[in-house]
Amino acid sequence: MPPSAAPNLQSIYSFHSPALNDYAHSTIEASITTLFDGKRYDPTTIADQTTQLNKKVVELLARACGNFKYVSTAIVTENVGGGKEGERDFVVDTCCCWSAETDDVVDVVWKSEEMSVAVQLFATLI
Repeated sequence: MPPSAAPNLQSIYSFHSPALNDYAHSTIEASITTLFDGKRYDPTTIADQTTQLNKKVVELLARACGNFKYVSTAIVTENVGGGKEGERDFVVDTCCCWSAETDDVVDVVWKSEEMSVAVQLFATLI
């Protein structure tokens, strides 16, 4: 899980900053692992877990650097049958109007035997 005390990234005004971009990646990966690693896909709880994931990612990033608006999209699918080895099980795509100089997107895909989780986090400078 990301450190409970968020790093002070308040002086960053470009999401291309390695410190902020790396923090976003590690925060998303740690949040996914905390919520889903070692767990079975359960359709009765997956909606709540996905909401928790999005809220946690946005909360941690906003605390670390409040100079951006964050939009997190998470998709969780159960791994059953389907594609051939090495093929993507699903595709996630989103479009946003932004400044290429300051704004960016982080994509993280995580898989276990039970499920696949994809998160896209958009950050746009306020």
